[in-house]
Amino acid sequence: GYDLMELTAAQYAQFPAYDYQPSCFLLNAGATWLSPGGIFRVTAYGRNLSNKMIKSEINLNQDTFLVVPGEPRVFGVAISVHF
Repeated sequence: GYDLMELTAAQYAQFPAYDYQPSCFLLNAGATWLSPGGIFRVTAYGRNLSNKMIKSEINLNQDTFLVVPGEPRVFGVAISVHF
């Protein structure tokens, strides 16, 4: 799973490479269907399809080290009506 991890500066010192986020490639995809009259729209999407674990935020303050994990693999559908 993905957890929010907060460390003190002393605890952070035990993980010297934890603040490193190497470059990465995230695979996202989507497809949209629009009704002939343009009233209805259905969009299906997937984000982070390879389910790559990344750090979306790394923050080191005076006494706290904070790492916010990125979003895991997500699938969804959006339906909208325009009138």
